[in-house]
Amino acid sequence: MSRGQIFKTLTLLSVILVAFATAREPTAATQLSIPPLVFNHTTLQNGLEIYSIEDHSSPTVGVQVWYHVGSKDDPDGRSGFAHLFEHMMFKARST
Repeated sequence: MSRGQIFKTLTLLSVILVAFATAREPTAATQLSIPPLVFNHTTLQNGLEIYSIEDHSSPTVGVQVWYHVGSKDDPDGRSGFAHLFEHMMFKARST
């Protein structure tokens, strides 16, 4: 090993040792308290499930759409539909 490699190795080991020596277990003051989420769940007549959470601390809206498709939801003998619909849903129009 060259002197430069030895110096780099010793420096790295020193940094690791200092990190371990100064690391502490989290105390009660540093642990977070996360309140439980209160949400509403509704199922429409067409089977659409809606989950909603109201939070008036910020004037924003977040929307997620989830599709129950994929290999675990494919009927026996009919697989590959999720991949087909993926291509259909996200197909970009070329200009």
